[in-house]
Amino acid sequence: MNSATHGRAMAGTQNAFLSIGGYSAPTQTTTEKFNGSSWSVSAPLNSSAKASAGVGTQNAAGMFGGYDDYVQSEIYFGAAWRNGPYMGTSAAYRGSAGTQNAGLIYGGNGPGNAKRSTTELYNGNVFTETADLNTARGLASAGGTQNDAIYASGLGSPSGVADTEIWNGTTWSEVNNVNTTRWASTGIGTANHHIMVTGHLGGAQCNNTEEWNGTSWSETSDLISLRSYAGNAAGGLGHQGIYAGGYSSPGNAVVGTTELWDAGSSATGSFGRLKADFIIGDVTNITQSIIDGTSFLTGSSIIASRISGAFTSGYEIRSNIISY
Repeated sequence: MNSATHGRAMAGTQNAFLSIGGYSAPTQTTTEKFNGSSWSVSAPLNSSAKASAGVGTQNAAGMFGGYDDYVQSEIYFGAAWRNGPYMGTSAAYRGSAGTQNAGLIYGGNGPGNAKRSTTELYNGNVFTETADLNTARGLASAGGTQNDAIYASGLGSPSGVADTEIWNGTTWSEVNNVNTTRWASTGIGTANHHIMVTGHLGGAQCNNTEEWNGTSWSETSDLISLRSYAGNAAGGLGHQGIYAGGYSSPGNAVVGTTELWDAGSSATGSFGRLKADFIIGDVTNITQSIIDGTSFLTGSSIIASRISGAFTSGYEIRSNIISY
């Protein structure tokens, strides 16, 4: 990064990322853009974004709350910031998800370090309070959309919590806990594929990275450079994201180091018809097709139970999946 920073709002994706403000001078109003290979400075904020939350894309973002103004908001259109409406909840280090016109802001640290459970919807014009988190906390890993968000681990009262909560657009539900309790972590990705990067354990930082697959957490590749406090939500996708800035250990210094997260993506589903020239990988769970669980069709005996009558060209598998 051009300027080392930590404890700020973020938005966008790995190749179109926006860093918004910072915890300490001189970056509290600094905006930087990352294009996948280099950083550039953009228009400054009107006010300090110290421990603020961010939503949206690189050129259509929102900044909310923070320690210098707990209820503030500013809106970004790619070249300049303008002041937005006030939030209903006073808090910093809040969780955030969604877009500039469909945002979700939740949890956080209030005045006197009081932990918040409040959730607010933002429609581009006003904030509306909705259902609370089950566990009040701040400094937790966050991400997703206005109707499908995640809040993982974080700092409760009086200590860290391992809880994971999922938002379905109406209520929060508790799901499986993280493996390593921490706060000051950064979330990358969605509510169904989420990466929780690094964090603080109280006495020391950890560079542990955990991956959420929609059901459970598992340990995966650690950060190269140990640090935390970059910010709570970095947008992106579960298989592609960015971790930039932070508070280093050892050294206790604010840094501008940038690391990119790249992992393979996968999908599951049920298809009425799937046609492909070739398929690579494990086929053991593919059924009702010309693949017999372990190999491709090599003779009529493999599918004899699904064939009746006589034919001179082509055949039909009675599964409504594929016909020739």
